[in-house]
Amino acid sequence: MSIILSENPDVVLIGAGIMSATFGATPQGYSSALDIVMFESLHDCA
Repeated sequence: MSIILSENPDVVLIGAGIMSATFGATPQGYSSALDIVMFESLHDCA
């Protein structure tokens, strides 16, 4: 897994559970130009 951090993301998701994963996929359907950042403290995502 690579870690790339953006200084000014459009969307910030806290936690990589099913709710964040679903919500994170939704804005991409509207605009693929959105910069989405997800923060998770565990080693893996949902």
